[in-house]
Amino acid sequence: MSTPVAHFAINADDLPRARRFYENVFGWKFQAWGPPGFYMIDMGAANPMPLFRGSLQQRRELVPACA
Repeated sequence: MSTPVAHFAINADDLPRARRFYENVFGWKFQAWGPPGFYMIDMGAANPMPLFRGSLQQRRELVPACA
């Protein structure tokens, strides 16, 4: 049995540029949510499943796992 994707995240170095790109290509809208540099994506009518969500966030350095 497969598990459907419920959420995806796009990490970007240049948030304004990434927002413009996705707005122009897909018509997505962005709503600031939570911490600075984090946006929920409103895919509008293009969203095939109402519970399918995405976010755009500032790329950050990952913390290595504790050994």
